[in-house]
Amino acid sequence: MLGFLFGIAFSLFVINRVRRGGFRSGGRRMRRRRREWVLDRLSSNLQTSPSQDRVLEEVVDDLMDVMGEERGGFASARSTLADVLRADAFDSKPLDELRDQQDASVGRVQDAVADALAKLHGVLDDEQRQRLARFISEGRRGHRRHRWHGRHLHAA
Repeated sequence: MLGFLFGIAFSLFVINRVRRGGFRSGGRRMRRRRREWVLDRLSSNLQTSPSQDRVLEEVVDDLMDVMGEERGGFASARSTLADVLRADAFDSKPLDELRDQQDASVGRVQDAVADALAKLHGVLDDEQRQRLARFISEGRRGHRRHRWHGRHLHAA
């Protein structure tokens, strides 16, 4: 009887997990949370209007899609490198092919970033662009040194 109840509970757990996006690490839910966090952070820190928020959502979605697609190509590079090491004789041809694939991936990401910057430049006002540019240029280091409060950056 206990085994039967355990089996039903386990089956319900598996069905629930599959329905919510499966057992992959992260999954769609994690991507959605990351997207919402980025959008909330940008929107509040730049104090965007609803029309600017729509463009910001489009930009973030496009960048996340492109970077997610291209991430797989870089992750598969490990198997190519391992295959080169496993071979009896060194062959640089797979490395050249890998470099070409990675160059194409980087090109697609650069194109997506250029499109995103063009859209943002067109929709943000001068002060918002300056604040976003400062945040981008300082990166994580700037996050530790400065806090985004209200309409100005204050030293922490």
